[in-house]
Amino acid sequence: MAKSKDKRLTAAKYMPPLRKRQPDEEYDIRKDEVLKWVISRPELVNVLVSKLKDWGYIRYDLGTHTWQGVDYEAD
Repeated sequence: MAKSKDKRLTAAKYMPPLRKRQPDEEYDIRKDEVLKWVISRPELVNVLVSKLKDWGYIRYDLGTHTWQGVDYEAD
């Protein structure tokens, strides 16, 4: 398994046992324990935003101080 050299990801090594869904239940993102745990770890969320920026999916506007998808078109 290839390992990332990004130290911000080491928080994931300490994730307790969590469920994506409860047994015998349909998946519900609002009940996903793994996502709730990841969202509660800013370093993990920052990795995702950083990668999305590096891969060219989002960009930051210094003038408005906002992030936006590169293909976003206002209504």
